[in-house]
Amino acid sequence: TFTLPYQSGAIGVGYDIKETGRELTSVQDLFDPKFKGRVTMLSEPYDSACTVLLGDGVDASSASLDDILGAIEKIEQANRDGQFRRFTGNDYTTDLAKGNVWVSLAYSGDVVALQSDNPDLRFSYFEEGNMAFNDNMLMPKAVEHPYAAETMFNYLYDPEVAAKLAAWVNYISPVNGAKEILEKTDPDIANNELIFPSPEVQAK
Repeated sequence: TFTLPYQSGAIGVGYDIKETGRELTSVQDLFDPKFKGRVTMLSEPYDSACTVLLGDGVDASSASLDDILGAIEKIEQANRDGQFRRFTGNDYTTDLAKGNVWVSLAYSGDVVALQSDNPDLRFSYFEEGNMAFNDNMLMPKAVEHPYAAETMFNYLYDPEVAAKLAAWVNYISPVNGAKEILEKTDPDIANNELIFPSPEVQAK
């Protein structure tokens, strides 16, 4: 009644292929000793712990508290062993861009922007599955001008507007029809799996 998805995104692995020497596709790659001290994890437990659960074959959407605490303990043990350089918010992008780290638990849209400066940077969806998130537009229950808010929501859900927005922010659009518009105006964006993931990726 009061919210709509604004943009969505996925949590996967961002990495510099020149440094890793191979494609990364598994959650377990975050724990590879070869990358010790060159990995960042996200400080948000939902992102990091639930990603580790997926890597261990646990459906994060129905995980128990014990499952989540076990994933946090696994991260803590690896951290004690020096696997992680640090825990970050979006600021992992600076370390990844500068080469301070080679591997980051990352947000899909961030890496699209970084690739324009460094073509060696990659983003992969995990073969075990990915956590996803929605940034939502919302209005308070007692909003003073609901019509104004609804008008803005509807404007952003116009496929022409949504296509421009997806091309600008590089995150996943919730609006049907945006991809088809971009196929005509900007096929590189339309075919970018980080912005318009395939049905196979969406299923995971």
